[in-house]
Formats: sequence, structure tokens, C-alpha cells
Amino acid sequence: MLLTFDGDVCGSDANGGGSATSCVPGSAIHQSYGDQANANVSWSHTGGAESMQWWDSGWIGTANQAYGFGFVITIIPTAAYKIQLNSFDLSPFTDTRSYTSLGVLAHIVGSPGFNTGGDTISTLTNTPVNLTSSAGFDISVVGTLGNIGIDNIDFDVVPDDAVPEPATFGLAALALGALVLKKRS
Repeated sequence: MLLTFDGDVCGSDANGGGSATSCVPGSAIHQSYGDQANANVSWSHTGGAESMQWWDSGWIGTANQAYGFGFVITIIPTAAYKIQLNSFDLSPFTDTRSYTSLGVLAHIVGSPGFNTGGDTISTLTNTPVNLTSSAGFDISVVGTLGNIGIDNIDFDVVPDDAVPEPATFGLAALALGALVLKKRS
């Protein structure tokens, strides 16, 4: 799935709720944008409304960005699925801008992720991630002052191979039954 923030991705109220509607600068990203059958995406930021906001122009290298004064995008899979986070783009507003920290954190302690210190960017910057988690991820950008936007969040929802197939349970039950019968004879 590629989240591009084009089309009717905003909510009709200031917190990203209500019905999905077309965006105007400063609109809240709709809390259901990005949700799919086996994943839930949520948008939050510090400094105002509960949801991240949308702005159309002024971003270097792209348009239609989600932003916040500091923001967290959470992607959580349903049971038996995992999130494969591929990449996302960060873009400054109008000229060179900086942020305090960038982190991609898995929801399982000890799982892969990264957290960097601050940086300054002056152009559209692709951030390759290539991490997978059955508990999901937070993409966190802190200290942006609303001048760093995010776009083109690329992730896949894939079956979690760690969850046994129903046929595996059936085979295990058959083997257990055979052991019980063998003990009786």
C-alpha cells in the first residue's frame, strides 16, 4: 500500500473524524485513511488537533503532505498478519528545515527499528526502511515545528508465517491421537 495523501483523505472534523472529505490546507488527516482489511493506521501529532494535518503546496519536491509539529504514524496489523514497512519520504516546507529526531520503532521490545538524532533536509528525502514486525510500527518525527512533511508511506500487510496453518493443527491432532492409540495397545 502506498499512502500518498491525494484525494479525500481528510476528516470532516478537527480531530480527523466524521466523514472522509477532500482536503483544504490545515485539514486533519482522516483517522481511517490507510486502514485496510488486516491493518489499522492512525495519525497523531503534538500541538493542536489529535490528527496530523494536510497541506497541499510549498513542500520541496512534492505536494500534498501530512505534517505536525511532531508526529507519530502507527501501523498495526490484525492477528496472523505482519507489517512490512518499505519506505517513506520526508520533505521540508519552502526551504531547508530541521527536525530533532526520526525513529521507526517496532511494537515488540528487541525488534528491529532505528532512531536517529536530528537532521536538516533541504530536498525531498526518501527514507528506506525495509523492516517487518508482527506487532506493527510507529514512525515518529519530533521537533519539526510543522515544517517537515511525510508522504509516500510504502508498506505491505503480509501473512505472519509464525502462525500455524489450520492443516498444521490438524496434523498435530492426528499425531497426538495416534500416540494415544499406540499407548492403549
